[in-house]
Amino acid sequence: MLKLPDKLNQQFSDFLIHKKLSDKDSRFYKKWLRFYWDFCHKYQHDVFHSGSLPLFLKKLQDTNQSEQQQNEAKQTISLFFEMPTSSEMLISIEILPVYLKNSVLFYK
Repeated sequence: MLKLPDKLNQQFSDFLIHKKLSDKDSRFYKKWLRFYWDFCHKYQHDVFHSGSLPLFLKKLQDTNQSEQQQNEAKQTISLFFEMPTSSEMLISIEILPVYLKNSVLFYK
């Protein structure tokens, strides 16, 4: 399984703290974000595009994940999409070519 880039992991952790989530809940959210990150890179989906979420949820359903697990994953990725993300951060975490080939990044 792919590891989340350190900067993204830290930003997501800070965002969960800002949302006042418990440590226990935060661990679940981080787990689902890692699974989503791995899924998107494995199947060449854009991690930052909301259209990748239904594909991830379908994969969870196809692998017999419970409805509760699917809901946890959906809630996690919805939170991830709420998180403010700067283009500088995207560049600095070295997004894999699958993201870059489908995106246009503007440099200052």
